[in-house]
Amino acid sequence: MTTAIPTTYHKYRNEIKTGDLILFESKDFFSRIIAWKTGSAITHAAMAFWMMGPTGKSRLYILEAVIFGFYPNYFSNRVAWYLPHGDIYWYKIIKPLRHLGADAADKLLDYVGSYYDFKDVILQAFKRVTLHPGAIFCSEAIALAWKDILELPDDYIVPYPSELPGRGLGVYEKTGVKIQ
Repeated sequence: MTTAIPTTYHKYRNEIKTGDLILFESKDFFSRIIAWKTGSAITHAAMAFWMMGPTGKSRLYILEAVIFGFYPNYFSNRVAWYLPHGDIYWYKIIKPLRHLGADAADKLLDYVGSYYDFKDVILQAFKRVTLHPGAIFCSEAIALAWKDILELPDDYIVPYPSELPGRGLGVYEKTGVKIQ
């Protein structure tokens, strides 16, 4: 598929590392409900992941939980599709933990093919939920990726997507870069 990719995607693409956080801000109906509940326009989270294809070409993916389940998606395709509908932000892993980004992404690959956790997303609107590694939703996936590395307890409260940078998990820089 040939799509026009925004200039800043090309500018930052090669700086993005496996394990970095990608956050999304959207204006669709479901996202507005999430934004109202969480008090933040950020409504979706994914993890960057570099993978080499059979021809030796490296591709940048994101690992994300969406209504169809948890799977990798070409980041360039997601950028091209998403930007007319909202904004995308990239957050680096903090320097002392950057070497662990591949470990976090590797753990997250264990969840490829998992179902989307509609039940916990709905519950999260009324009370905070804890990690449940069966079916997963977006910010839960990011927390699960870091669970063993950070030694998070089984009853860890799943953060909202907007809570992941800065103090959230303590893994990502507080300030991100807008991809446009």
